[in-house]
Amino acid sequence: MKEEMVMPMGSLEGFKLSPAQKHLWDLQKYLGKQTFRVEAAVLIEGRLDTVFLKAALQKTIFRHEILRTFFMSHGGRPVQVVGDATLNFEIERHAEGDVSRDEKIRKLFARFQAVPTFHEGVLPLRLSLINLDPEAHALLFGLPALCGDSQTLHHFFRELGTAYESCADNKALSDEPTQYGEYVGWQNGILEKDGEEGRRYWLRHPIRDCRGPDAFEKFEPRFIACDLDPSHLEKLPHRVQGQLPIASLYLGAWQLLMSRLAGNEKVFVGRAVDGRKYPELKTALGPYSRYLPLAAAADERSVLAWVQELDQQCGEAAAWLEFFNWDSVEPADRLHCLPALFDYHDLPEPFRAGDVRFTLLHSYSCLEPFTWRLEMRRQDRNLTAQLHYNAAQNSAHDAELMLERLQTVHRDIALDPKKRSASVNVLGPEERQRR
Repeated sequence: MKEEMVMPMGSLEGFKLSPAQKHLWDLQKYLGKQTFRVEAAVLIEGRLDTVFLKAALQKTIFRHEILRTFFMSHGGRPVQVVGDATLNFEIERHAEGDVSRDEKIRKLFARFQAVPTFHEGVLPLRLSLINLDPEAHALLFGLPALCGDSQTLHHFFRELGTAYESCADNKALSDEPTQYGEYVGWQNGILEKDGEEGRRYWLRHPIRDCRGPDAFEKFEPRFIACDLDPSHLEKLPHRVQGQLPIASLYLGAWQLLMSRLAGNEKVFVGRAVDGRKYPELKTALGPYSRYLPLAAAADERSVLAWVQELDQQCGEAAAWLEFFNWDSVEPADRLHCLPALFDYHDLPEPFRAGDVRFTLLHSYSCLEPFTWRLEMRRQDRNLTAQLHYNAAQNSAHDAELMLERLQTVHRDIALDPKKRSASVNVLGPEERQRR
């Protein structure tokens, strides 16, 4: 699909970036990279009405200002500007022999991801619609990370279906979404009013495992994925009477692996925390998620006690999310990042809008540099681990080995959740034999 965004550049007013956006802006400028982005591929099955789809896209773009927000430097400082957009598109027809739909979309998505996502002064949303066969289309869409996170992809996917249905039924969408610009104004307001208290909280939690930008000067994100057996850890909540969320168990296993590989030293992992904490932000689009630093070391505590304490630490940090800023921690440097990150996502289920079925097949996010980043994805009964790695620091073989170790940790915790955290096995049978 070819699209043209027409934007009048008359008297537009810019406003400040949020702390999260400013951190990313500085990193992007320093590294000169186009790697920070969020993207998705949707399979649309059935007799798609492209007139309704275009109207649904246009409606969604105008409902959410962040989808038409561009960035530019003004007086040496970055500002974001909400523009007007008119969407025009053509359907691209795709033919590739006897290849399955899934394989076609995988290749199309890889090609879509190879295109740079961010240019100063240019509208952010990228769209591509491809006709796969008479009963199927692929819709690809992407944003720079300055404009969205993984939840943005999920909310955009859901709202597009709702908007398509409303266009088909000639109905209006009733609710008015909260705009990211409103959130930025509110956040900058509380930082001015209560920022010192928030700064004191984060100063009480010095980060000793952060990395400066030089450590990520060569940042080449890649990932491998594998399906996991959810029964290894997900039967544990019943054994501890539901005291721990599933996401905390997977975070605990990942951070425990990091500590064990570091000789049981204290390690910091950046936990992705969604900033949509208030009802009016529940389905908002924008870069609300932050990686908050959590510290832990494998020690004499049982695994369950260790994970419970990590879960409590995460809850406390999330309460101070709006105040987290790399300028406000020790050591202070807005270009710092954490080498190990963790995400957990429940993926949206497919849905129908009339005779058309929408399925989110692929999604990808890269919000800041890392050495290792584990993303756990849950959809229905299926559990997938995506292990993202910096190919400038680690090889695909290193990543495969890390996934093998993670599964060993899962199995060992499931066998005995009360064992000492410092004695959890990280080497599987195959690695032990190789050694």
